[in-house]
Amino acid sequence: MASRKARLGQYLEWHHGTIRVSLPVPKALQEVVGATRLKRSLGTDSPANAERIKHAVIHELKGQFTAAERSGGGLTKEALGWRKDIASAASSREQDTLSLLMTDRAEELEKERGWKAAQQFSEIASGLVTPIDTMLESYLDGCGLAPRTIDGIRRTVRVYQDWAEANDEPTAVERIDRKVAGRFVQDLLKRMAVPSAATYTKFLSGYWAFLDGKGYVSASPWGNQFKGVGKTRKRVSMVMDTGGKGGKRPYTTEEVAKLLYAEPVAETDGRSLDLAWIGALSGMRIEEICGLKVRDCANGWFDVNADGKGKTEAAARRVPIHPQLAAIITRRSASKKPTDFLIDDLPKPPDDSIRERSMPASKAYTRFRRRVGVDERVDGQRQSNVDFHSWRRWFIREARDAKVTLWTLADLVGHDTESLPGGLTMGRYPGRASDADLIAAVSAVTIPPEA
Repeated sequence: MASRKARLGQYLEWHHGTIRVSLPVPKALQEVVGATRLKRSLGTDSPANAERIKHAVIHELKGQFTAAERSGGGLTKEALGWRKDIASAASSREQDTLSLLMTDRAEELEKERGWKAAQQFSEIASGLVTPIDTMLESYLDGCGLAPRTIDGIRRTVRVYQDWAEANDEPTAVERIDRKVAGRFVQDLLKRMAVPSAATYTKFLSGYWAFLDGKGYVSASPWGNQFKGVGKTRKRVSMVMDTGGKGGKRPYTTEEVAKLLYAEPVAETDGRSLDLAWIGALSGMRIEEICGLKVRDCANGWFDVNADGKGKTEAAARRVPIHPQLAAIITRRSASKKPTDFLIDDLPKPPDDSIRERSMPASKAYTRFRRRVGVDERVDGQRQSNVDFHSWRRWFIREARDAKVTLWTLADLVGHDTESLPGGLTMGRYPGRASDADLIAAVSAVTIPPEA
């Protein structure tokens, strides 16, 4: 372990043997941020590594300052406090008194910060408008979505706020109508493809449904925003997708051999190889593999998403351990407690982090894949058409080509059978596939021999 006495760069400090970012909060924003410093563990004890990765964390933390400034520091928080007090007044007389006091406060603010700040304060305090991020954390706390999805929703709201501020558009949910939403979507389409923009409106639609249920809005402006814009592909289960029309795809036979039989070079290559073999012969997502405990890999079965944190209800499932994985499972289970992670050589995410446990493994696998020479980017696209998820696509394709039924395959990979042909009937009548069918299906997938 690196010495605790090693000198660290700006905004870095030692904490219990690892290095973290420590960023001072501007005094004017400390009340709304709720802290004098923001701290985030970097999960490393190497000063060199910490210096390399700190900038992204600092940028993320400074985003909280921007959000606080956007809301007028503590002004929005104060206005919401007035709003709550007025709404919960014991009598109409008390309510009138509080309203008059609030008006006096707004007049003070007009002298201190100008008419616009005073108007914003008055409208929020009176209950006329609700800033878009006011109820966001209440929504996210109970939504039950995956951490990465929650991160995406927060980012989407920030993108909207930045756009609204730059274009003098409303940030109050009551004033975001279909025309405003349409202008936001048009701006998104200048910067990204339709599917990416549709992800933003999907996130906002979910949030608006929550706001509708709480009485803040009466209708969502985000639906049907892509009519006439371009064709969007209807979502189908991956077990029906051949991956033959461009875009994300399974690995080819040649790529499978290059990856699975590669010689490890970097320190993390051994882990990347184990993950690749498990992904290829189980169809699991990388986060599912990294979430497995030793107790979840016993008696010939993977107990996937046993903690109930899968993306869907169907994600919690049992998957047979392929015979070719037995050696990996035995090696990685040796001398471990049942509650230890099977993939244990990953840093523990900070307690306040929303990032998935698999993130470092995913990044290391990407470096491994590129070093081996497996990559595909068309017309300068940012993301490769092959990634770790290509193992899941490959497993599905191989099983399907081996005549495994779609229903059994959906059970194996944790897909809802409602998205399959006849889902309304077949998906509900026969129940999950038998153990024998699942074992036969996994065994039907074989790794090509080393060249």
